[in-house]
Amino acid sequence: MISYPIQVLFEAEYRYASYFLSRLKAINDVYTEYNERAELALAELSSEWAQINNAYQWALINKHDSRAAQMCAQFPIMGHMILTHRQPLSEHLEWLKNGLTAARRLHDTSLIIELLNSLGMVYLHQQNNQEALSVSHEALDLLNQDDGDKQLFGSVLNTL
Repeated sequence: MISYPIQVLFEAEYRYASYFLSRLKAINDVYTEYNERAELALAELSSEWAQINNAYQWALINKHDSRAAQMCAQFPIMGHMILTHRQPLSEHLEWLKNGLTAARRLHDTSLIIELLNSLGMVYLHQQNNQEALSVSHEALDLLNQDDGDKQLFGSVLNTL
């Protein structure tokens, strides 16, 4: 049996997770940009779900590494629209909250704002208006401090 150094295994797992993060983004893009191909995108997500979920779980488990933490934060963002149709709401919220924790650890203001905004939308969908307001106000505060992205600013205001 061949024994590989831990760093070699980590790099291989990182590449695997990166690939499936990019697949999730591509599937989400098809889902959001082409109405006539939405069913195809959902079918593609179903066929690749086990690998995408494994890649996310790897990123979550390895979030002590900054690249894995970045990936953990990006999974719920890259697949936000299609994941709302694939995941139970509780699982989708868990991915968003885990991503937010990772983004905060990285001090990545842009990712924090995107995740807060996504959380706000999910809370609104749940009719949890108090939580939606809370995370949306936090996102607005960060946008004001950071002189952030005008499009994201509009999206957060729309959530409010």
